[in-house]
Amino acid sequence: MLRKINGFEIEADIRELNAAVARHFEWSNQLIATLLFSDKPDRSMTDTESHLHCSFSKWLNISLGFGHQQITGLHAVEETHAGMHAAMHSLLKSVQSGNSERTLLDAYFSAQRDFLAAVERYKAALVEMRSHHDTLTGLPLRQQLYEQFSQLKENSRRNQAHLYLTLLDVDGFREINDKHGHVYGDAVLRELGSYLLFAIRNEEKAYRFGGEEFIIIHECENDAAFLQRWLK
Repeated sequence: MLRKINGFEIEADIRELNAAVARHFEWSNQLIATLLFSDKPDRSMTDTESHLHCSFSKWLNISLGFGHQQITGLHAVEETHAGMHAAMHSLLKSVQSGNSERTLLDAYFSAQRDFLAAVERYKAALVEMRSHHDTLTGLPLRQQLYEQFSQLKENSRRNQAHLYLTLLDVDGFREINDKHGHVYGDAVLRELGSYLLFAIRNEEKAYRFGGEEFIIIHECENDAAFLQRWLK
């Protein structure tokens, strides 16, 4: 089942990711102060699963909960984040025991680089996905339909269902633009796009095909189920 991910959501995710990384840098600064001046470490440093307690984990849990693991690289971010915390935990224990080891510091720096590289790869995947979405409606563009259609067919075959296509064309749209201007025309398209994002099911996909044309891909057991879907 493919989750509905739209351009608006991707844009928000990029902003939230940047904020989460910035907070993690603040956490790293706090760690340095703790190591240098023997400050009392908090749970995000001392717990054996400290990666579950830092501020970045909140963003990660939300993203995983929303089903964003289908976006390339999120699991790598999760794994390298946990690895960085594990390296930090070993380093902190070494310092507290009075037997500091340079190799543990190098391991932490290496794990931190791996984490930041994974974040950058994930962000690049988000930016690439955003480029395939319509900035006005938030819906994926026709190129996404072409790229995803084989996977949609495979999913329907695996679910023992059939694919159905609905083409929506806004009647009188040219008259709206001519009479009220393109600002009003854009408002109509934006509202329709928002409605489609809200109304379609998780197993359905909506696309802005071009101009005032929209396509919805449905997965239904048979013709009767498809008709019933529209009657609802």
